[in-house]
Amino acid sequence: MLAHSLSQVINLKVKITTNLDATITGFIYTYADDILVLRTSANKDRTEDNYRFINTQFIKLLQVLGSLNRQTTGNQMTSSGFAKVNVDQFQKKLNEAIIVYGNSTNPKATTNAHLLFEKLVEKWGVDGVRWQENDIVIKNEIRLTKPYTLGKNSLHKLKRNPIHYDEVRKHLREVWLEIDIQKRGG
Repeated sequence: MLAHSLSQVINLKVKITTNLDATITGFIYTYADDILVLRTSANKDRTEDNYRFINTQFIKLLQVLGSLNRQTTGNQMTSSGFAKVNVDQFQKKLNEAIIVYGNSTNPKATTNAHLLFEKLVEKWGVDGVRWQENDIVIKNEIRLTKPYTLGKNSLHKLKRNPIHYDEVRKHLREVWLEIDIQKRGG
């Protein structure tokens, strides 16, 4: 079902497809012209909600997963109440997200290094991959240094027998092939 206005879908379950074809499912909490706040997961008691702030310019498609059974008259509409936001909990999660984001950025890194880092994060998650100065650390077992290749000078074991070493080598080889193909335009 299509909605003609975001105000019609507040508190309804929606599926959002971004310009990068990522899909996010949740409940619209609130919105402005340039931002959409989506409640992405909650337990039954609604004591812990997660919120995603999405720039509306990056929304390709918004699908309503429920029915638009509310009647709107003019600018008025009936709406169930919003859950209260625990500010302390929100601040704690925000601080944690800032720390994780700080570990996932390196302004000095090249474009290829950023691409490589993003591919590694896709495979092992934000907790499994981080920047440490100019090096990429994977699962606290393996350090990848410039030029971030498979050579002995780039791939270093931080533990005696890292569990993920062979898997990292294989994935690294695949990522570099993919980056190489993208460079050539194929």
